[in-house]
Amino acid sequence: MLQESVSVTSGLILPAVEAAIFVHNLNHYFGTDAPKKQVLFDINLEIQASSLPSQLC
Repeated sequence: MLQESVSVTSGLILPAVEAAIFVHNLNHYFGTDAPKKQVLFDINLEIQASSLPSQLC
């Protein structure tokens, strides 16, 4: 998925880069019946390919 936005850092406009790994709005619960226990709340993560070892890409 290619991001359509740009990042702004210290007044410089940088082009958006496609993330190698991305997670958006992750929630996780333990249990199958009520009451379930929520342990992760709206987790967002993006890892760029340049941050990964070359064996993984």
